[in-house]
Amino acid sequence: YIWPAEEPFVIEKELVAKEVTIKINVTYDVEPPKDLAECQVMFIDKKTGIPRFITDGKRIKPGGYSLDVLRAGYSFGTKKDIDIQPSEQPYPINEKLLAKPRPISFDMLSGITLINAHQAVNVTTGKDITFQDKFRPGEEVDCVVKFRKFQTVRARIRVVPGEGPFVANVPLKALVKYEFSSRQNEQEIDRIKYPYMMYADSQPIEGHLIETEKGPGGRWMYVVWVDPDAKNLVVYAGYMFAQIGFDKVAVSGVPRLDNISISKLVEHLEQVSRNDNRGYRSSLEVMEELLKSPARQSKIKAAHINEITQLIQYIEGWKLTDTNDRVRMRIISERLDKLGHGQ
Repeated sequence: YIWPAEEPFVIEKELVAKEVTIKINVTYDVEPPKDLAECQVMFIDKKTGIPRFITDGKRIKPGGYSLDVLRAGYSFGTKKDIDIQPSEQPYPINEKLLAKPRPISFDMLSGITLINAHQAVNVTTGKDITFQDKFRPGEEVDCVVKFRKFQTVRARIRVVPGEGPFVANVPLKALVKYEFSSRQNEQEIDRIKYPYMMYADSQPIEGHLIETEKGPGGRWMYVVWVDPDAKNLVVYAGYMFAQIGFDKVAVSGVPRLDNISISKLVEHLEQVSRNDNRGYRSSLEVMEELLKSPARQSKIKAAHINEITQLIQYIEGWKLTDTNDRVRMRIISERLDKLGHGQ
């Protein structure tokens, strides 16, 4: 009610600012997986320090705030200062989150059993993957993962955003265990010591799948883990080898290595030439000595004709200029050719 008066009538009213609608748009450098918890947008009141989480379309009182955007596996960076003025229009929040690098873990569950990886190798760098190594989400890592008691796996792992280590689930194939013994674990041929190399059929048994120790009586005790489909154990020392069925080796042990691998014989001859300053002349003497033995000749004769032909071609490629050496090479080649034709 306004009464008659000479003085102005003063109207004093305080306007209260209406809350402002917040429009939130968060983007990502790497899209998050569907099972990752949603992001949270936090407004921290600069006067009171009280935080408040706001979702898209909700309203907040105008004022000064520190803005933080949170999501597991992503980085927002430092908080941003914002000043929300009274308005009928929505206040836009347009921010981008960057996926944080993550280590890769190759330890996984098979049923209720924890399977620990023995070694993981980055194929690109040739280096072991350790827990200190971090990989950017979205990046593909070409790796070889080795396990004890499980088959080695090569896989391309794509790291996805998330918190903590990324667990790489690679397919696991269980191996079977065989135990056996051997009189030796190495053999010396032409002054070169060769440790026993073990194969399951034609596949080499990797070092981490072989356990060995010297047992009673000086025999070597072996435990190997191999593919369940493998039939035969093949043991090499240089170019000499022996083969025995996995179903027999536990009782019989590793037999004497008395077979000859032509391809490994070539490798041996090459190594002999490198170890001796006489070069291929020393390899020539090795072949002459080898062919003096009827037993060794019979083993060479058992090889495929194509392998023997390759051996002849290898020997004929030796760069020996001495006439006598060339004659000796021809004699060896002729003898090998006869063996290849069953003579």
